[in-house]
This record gives sequence, C-alpha cells and structure tokens, in this order.
Amino acid sequence: MSDWAGELTVGLGWVYYAGPVGDTEFHQHYAVQICFPFSGALHIETPEKSQTVDNILVIGSNVSHRLSSPSPTAQLLYIEPNLIRKNTARLSTDQM
Repeated sequence: MSDWAGELTVGLGWVYYAGPVGDTEFHQHYAVQICFPFSGALHIETPEKSQTVDNILVIGSNVSHRLSSPSPTAQLLYIEPNLIRKNTARLSTDQM
C-alpha cells in the first residue's frame, strides 16, 4: 500500500481521501465506502464477483473487497453507516 500518498480529511463520522490508489488485499470495514475514480477505472473484487467501474462505486458496510486501479487516482469517501441510515429514514417519510 505504499502507493497511497494523497490528501486525507477527517470529520465526525467520515473520512475523505483524494490521490493515488494502490492495490489492496481483501479487507472489510464498518464504514460505507464511496469511490469516485477521476483518472480512469477502478477494479473491485468481492468473494462473489469482480468488476471494473469508471463511475461512482458504493461498497457497503462490512463487505469483503479489494481494489486495484489501472489508473492511479480516485476520491474515496468513507461514511459511518448510522449517518446514512438516519438520513435515509428521514428522507423516506411521507412528509416530504
């Protein structure tokens, strides 16, 4: 993971990274990961499937995955799942 040398911003319940993306081993984390490739495609592999995407990619909480990037830069947003669940519950009410 020596290829990871970008900018990191940490907030309450979220982390944002912009920069080079190196290959990872299979791992999982509690945070939901949203990937925005901005200089080519990202390749993601889970135990069930493998795909290459050149648009927004969302990786759910605790999903085992690994990334590789034929193109070296992306923006990654990690969000604590309860922040999403709380907002989703509010947005799905009939009072909108």
